[in-house]
Amino acid sequence: YQRRVREKIKGLMADAEQPGFWSKVFSKEPKQRVHNTSSALPNPKPTASPKVTARDRASSVEFLSEEQQLELARRENEQLQEQLPKQFWQLDPEQDDQVVNYILNRLHESDQAAQGEGSGAPLELKEYLKTEERNLYNLVDLTSKLLKNQVLDKFNGLISGLQQVKEVSDELDAMSTLCKNTRRFIHKSEEQLTGAGKRILSNVQQKRQLLAQQGLLSHVQQIWGRQESLKQALDEGDFPRAVLEHAAIDGILSEFGEGLTGLSCFEQVLGNNGSIKRLKLDLKLQVDLAAQQVCSYWCSKKYGYLVGVYQTSLFDQTDFTAKMRHSFHQAVKHVSKEAVKSYVLLGTEDLDVQDNLKVMKFRELCQHIQSKHYCCCVKAVFERFWDVMRSHWAMLQHHKHSDANDWLKQVHTPLSELRKSVWDQVKRRVEHLLSFHLATCKVEDMLRVIEYTKKLMDVGELYSESDSTMLRGSIANKTSQYFRSFHQANADELAVVLDNEPWIPIPVRPDFSVRSIKELQVGFSLAHPLKLENTSAPDSAHEWATDPNPFAGLDEGAEGESQALDDEDEGTEQLLLTEIDEDAAPGDVRKPRKRAETVEAGGCTSGLVLTNASMVLIRAIARYIMIMEKLDLGTEALAGLVLLCDLYVYDVFTVAYMHNAELDMSPSLNRMLQVMRNNLRKSPYYAPRFPPPPSEAPAEKTRSIFSMKKSEDKEVKADWPCPCTVMANLDSPDDLFGLHHRYTALKSLSFLRQVLESVRVRLSERFLKGASSSSVAQASLLNDFYSNVERNVELEYALLRNIAKSMIKLDHIPDQINKCAWDTLELAGTDGELRGHDFVPAMLAEAKVFFSRLDSGLLNEYGMGAEATETIVKAAIEACMAIMVEGFSRVKKCTNEGRVTMSFDLKQFQMGLQEMTSIRPIPSVQLVEEFIKGFFVLNDCNGEVEVMDWVVKHVHDYSEEQVKSLLMVSYVTFKNLKRKTRNDLLESVSQHYKELL
Repeated sequence: YQRRVREKIKGLMADAEQPGFWSKVFSKEPKQRVHNTSSALPNPKPTASPKVTARDRASSVEFLSEEQQLELARRENEQLQEQLPKQFWQLDPEQDDQVVNYILNRLHESDQAAQGEGSGAPLELKEYLKTEERNLYNLVDLTSKLLKNQVLDKFNGLISGLQQVKEVSDELDAMSTLCKNTRRFIHKSEEQLTGAGKRILSNVQQKRQLLAQQGLLSHVQQIWGRQESLKQALDEGDFPRAVLEHAAIDGILSEFGEGLTGLSCFEQVLGNNGSIKRLKLDLKLQVDLAAQQVCSYWCSKKYGYLVGVYQTSLFDQTDFTAKMRHSFHQAVKHVSKEAVKSYVLLGTEDLDVQDNLKVMKFRELCQHIQSKHYCCCVKAVFERFWDVMRSHWAMLQHHKHSDANDWLKQVHTPLSELRKSVWDQVKRRVEHLLSFHLATCKVEDMLRVIEYTKKLMDVGELYSESDSTMLRGSIANKTSQYFRSFHQANADELAVVLDNEPWIPIPVRPDFSVRSIKELQVGFSLAHPLKLENTSAPDSAHEWATDPNPFAGLDEGAEGESQALDDEDEGTEQLLLTEIDEDAAPGDVRKPRKRAETVEAGGCTSGLVLTNASMVLIRAIARYIMIMEKLDLGTEALAGLVLLCDLYVYDVFTVAYMHNAELDMSPSLNRMLQVMRNNLRKSPYYAPRFPPPPSEAPAEKTRSIFSMKKSEDKEVKADWPCPCTVMANLDSPDDLFGLHHRYTALKSLSFLRQVLESVRVRLSERFLKGASSSSVAQASLLNDFYSNVERNVELEYALLRNIAKSMIKLDHIPDQINKCAWDTLELAGTDGELRGHDFVPAMLAEAKVFFSRLDSGLLNEYGMGAEATETIVKAAIEACMAIMVEGFSRVKKCTNEGRVTMSFDLKQFQMGLQEMTSIRPIPSVQLVEEFIKGFFVLNDCNGEVEVMDWVVKHVHDYSEEQVKSLLMVSYVTFKNLKRKTRNDLLESVSQHYKELL
């Protein structure tokens, strides 16, 4: 230690003498400490020393005796203790750095102090160090000498010892090599042993992990199997089993979930987005979907699964009623929308349009239903509504008759309360469905839709045990609007057809009759019949549910029925020369059809006369009757029908009426025509067709467009304006002033009368029941209408007489008869022979001219056969007889001989007619004979009662003025009645005529 210290001090002293040493050592810049190790110290400069080798110095110390060495050490220590401070001796000898640092610090302090004084290192230390150095060198020399002496003395021993050392060294080298090889082998063996152990340990750990994972994988396998069973249960709709499988999966996850989280498949199968979670969501969605499907169409098995799943822990039983309410509402919305959508998509093949239609709401979809699909679409929607109500009814029965579970009975009451809610939802959907196309569809489709709707309302009222007042009111308003549009279209159509009517008879089959028109037959229906009784019996509320769906399976039936109607229309087309398209919607433009081929040449062969306008009117009558039977329109529909018939009859009257001849009509017939004219003038449909009356009557209160009450004619003179344009030429003498056109118009009233009589019973059953004010008004309107229908016969003959009078000029005959001497007392003339008066040859001459004009060839050329000629001839003869009666009634004085002469004149005229015509007997001869006999009969009457009996008997044969004139000539004059009695009698006659006519 001392040697090392001295060597370090020596080196430091040599360096310290160099300039700038101390500033480098204690510089503030961070430098590597050069004094930490001896190798870092600067090499000491060589100093002068005795020439003593290192071996001498070492031997001088190594071979001292132990006592000498201790003595030498003691001395050195004493010197050092005296010369060095106490702090130096307190240092740890083993810490070289502390000792060196201490010396350096002391040197630096001394150097700093010396620099302050202007001198170098302290002299004492330098002297000390030099002294020490000399002592050390002396000690080394002494030691070297001693070592030399010792080595020389013991050289042989040293040599032997060195040999031994060499041997030992060789052995040590051999042992060292052996040890190295041994250590290398041991290290390699240790590495092999360690690797094997590590592998064994790794395999053990891996085995433990695999065993642990084997258990987890077995649970995963169980979960996978449960998952497959869950999927199968969902596919089968077995929700209770699906819930059990899901509960089993939850049990496995709750017990082993922490261990399964480390699996790679955990997120895909068991994670928040795994298949198990998705299956749970699918289960709930499938339950919701099954609930909606059960509500849409009943399935007891599926509903059993649905009830079972709500008795598990996965679902709350208290939510069952709310879920079913929501499901029923969704079912009503879904089935109605899907049904409408299926028919709306049939109307277009454009994919873009179809995509837009698929996302539309129900109300918007209803606006896109095409008219040709509307009826079938309504039927399909109603069919699904019936299934929903039937499902709810079956659901209630399921809960009502369930004895195994109290919860099912408890749910029955809240489920029963859903009926009204479901029915209200159905009614709202029905209103949306009927809001758009009902007013524009065909009448056949409209009747089908209304019938379907009524049947659905009957079912809904039985199902919900509530009324449908608002829906029925809405339907009544829609049907009323539809009828107004329908009536407007028919009124316009009939007027257009009359404007273009050629008044040519339509060729018909020989067997054609009223029964050939299928639409007029009793029981004919445009819609498929639905049997559903709404009775008050306790079991009747369930009859609708036990029967099959009345709306199901009607597609083919409706299509077949429509095809049958089309076939009937095609068959009816063969009856028409010009037919109007009846299948068009109200307000559509009517298109004339092509003329049908005649069945037989020569015109009408069945004895019935039909025209285009009469056929349009007859088919309109059939539709009006069907509408009145199907719809609750009341007076509105009947008044519309009456208005159409009045237009046709009045137009026929204006066409057939010959203005150049007198028109003899009874007061009742005259009043009927006046009422028709006035009602047509007041109608908003035909008012523009009539000119204002010649003289204004007092203003009357405005009446309803369907008000058909009779009004008294207050015009000064007869005014019969024609409401329609006459296409036929009625002013040409070449065709007898359109005789065949006038005759066709007149005879068409006969078939119209047959048609109206054929439906009289149906209308009576519809309108003659009930005691309410509306029923009484309807009955009165119907009775008045059929009274007018019965008068059509009288109108026909009155017009035939008018036509005949226009062809045979007899206006002067009544005055000529009146100028004859009828108060004579002689029967024979101056030559003794009974002679007739001059008016008889005049009448026969006019009759001859008439028959010459009625050339059969001319009439046949215009399609009028022998029957038409005979009818005209009979009308002309009846007109002649009526002229004769009128002339006899104007006679003021007449004796019995005069009455005999009247009979003779009648006989002469009869014989003259028999020569001109083959008609036997001569018509209306008895009419004149009865008038002539009345003179004698009335003279023989014993009182007013007998007189009135004769008047009542002939009230339809003679006019009121004719009867009064006859009474004045006979009974009044013969009985010589007083003025008051005479006036009372004449007033009584007037009263009877008013009552009877």
